Amino acid sequence: MGAALALVYPGFGQQAQAVQFLLHFSVLALVLFSLWAMVRGIKAHKRVERIAWMGAALMCACAQISIEYFIGLELARPVVLGIHLREREGKAKWQRAFWRHYMPFAVFLAGYLIWRIVIFKPAYPQITLVDKLQVSPLEAVPEGVLRMGRDLMTVMVGAWVELIRVLRRMPVRGWMLAAGTAGAGIGLVILLFLDKSKKIDLKGVRNRILLIGGCMLVFGGVPLWASETPLTVTHPWNRTTLCFLSGVSMVSSGLLALLSCKIRRVLFIVLVGLAVIFQAQIGADYAREWALVQDLFRQLTEQVPQLKAGTLVLYDDFPFRYYSANNLNALLNWTYDPERGAGDEQYKLFEIDERLGGALPALEADILVTHGTFRGNTSQTLVIALDSERKLMILDREKVYTALPGRTREAVHLSVPGEVILADTGQAQFPCVLAARVE
Repeated sequence: MGAALALVYPGFGQQAQAVQFLLHFSVLALVLFSLWAMVRGIKAHKRVERIAWMGAALMCACAQISIEYFIGLELARPVVLGIHLREREGKAKWQRAFWRHYMPFAVFLAGYLIWRIVIFKPAYPQITLVDKLQVSPLEAVPEGVLRMGRDLMTVMVGAWVELIRVLRRMPVRGWMLAAGTAGAGIGLVILLFLDKSKKIDLKGVRNRILLIGGCMLVFGGVPLWASETPLTVTHPWNRTTLCFLSGVSMVSSGLLALLSCKIRRVLFIVLVGLAVIFQAQIGADYAREWALVQDLFRQLTEQVPQLKAGTLVLYDDFPFRYYSANNLNALLNWTYDPERGAGDEQYKLFEIDERLGGALPALEADILVTHGTFRGNTSQTLVIALDSERKLMILDREKVYTALPGRTREAVHLSVPGEVILADTGQAQFPCVLAARVE
C-alpha cells in the first residue's frame, strides 16, 4: 500500500518534469535500498553475505552526498536497525550487536555533517538553524516546533486538500477518468493480494510500519528545517515534499491497516484513483503551458531573427506557473546560440519582479549585470511582453504604450530593439527536438 501511495502522492505535483527530478528519485531509491540491504545483512547467515550486504548498504548511503534532500532519513536508520536486531538477537544481546552494525553508518553520518556544516558552505541552501539556536534559542526552539507541526500537517493532510482543490478547479477528461479507474483497480488487486497472502500479516507489521514511518516522516524534514527551506503543496515548493515521501506513504499505509478490511479497501482504492486523476490533470496542465512556451518562442524567432550577443531580455507577469525565468533563459540561449554550452551564456532572460534589486540592481541604463556566466549591461536590453491575446510585443523606448503588464512599464525605457535585433545574420530556430506538439 505504501508504495502505491508514494507513486501517486498528491503532495508532489511535478512528476511531469521527470528528467529534472531524476537525481532526486535515484538518490531516494538508493537510500531506501540501503536500508533494505542493511536489514538483509543482519539477517544473513554467512559472514561473506553479511559483509557484502552491509558494504552495499554503506555505498548506497553515500549517494546522499550528491543531494541533501534525504539525509534526514539517515537518522531513521538506528530505528530500523534496532527493531530488526531485537527480533534476531533478543533483548539481552541486541545492544552490543547494534553498535557493531551501526558504527560504519555513524561514521559516515558524522563525516557528512562535519563536511556540510563546517567545510562546504554553498550560497544556497544555507544551514541557518545552528546560528539561530546560538543567538536566540528561546525564540528558535518554539518557532522550529511550530514549523515542524505545520509542515507535518501539510504533507499528511494538506496534500489531499490540494488534490480536492485541483480536481474541482481543473477539467477532468475521459482519459483521466479511465486512468483513475485503472489506478483504483490496480489498488484493489494489491489489497486483495495483501489480505489473502499468508506471508504478509498486516496486523502483525502495522505497528512496525507506523514506528519506522513516523521516524522517517519526522526526520525527513530535518534538511528543510535546518535551512529554513519553504514547503508547500503548490508549485514550485511542492518539490520539497519529496523529503517526506517515504514517511508519509508508510504512515498512511499503517493508518489504513488499523481500519477494518472493507473500509480499508474502499478508502485505499478511492485515494489511489483520485490521486491518479490528480496527477493526470497536473500533467495535462504542464502540456498546456508548454504549448504556450512553444508559441512564445515561435513568435520571438519570427520577430527577432537573431539577437546580439550580450543582450539582456526582460519580461514580467507572463502567464506561466511551471516554467520559470530560469527555464525560459535556457531555451533562449539554446535558440539563439545553439553551438555553445550551458557554461557560456551569451544571453540572459530575467523576470523583472523576481530579479530587481538583486541580480538586476535597478531599472537604469549603463548598469553592469552579471549572473552565472553572463556578462551584460542594461544599456543593451530588449523588453518583451504579452498582450491580452497572448501576442508577443517587442517593446521600444521610442514608442508610447497605453497599457503594459506588470513592471514592464518601468523597464520599457531600456528597450533598444533597433540595436540588439540582427535582421541580416540568419534565422534563429527553436530547437526542433522541443518543437513537437505535446498532447
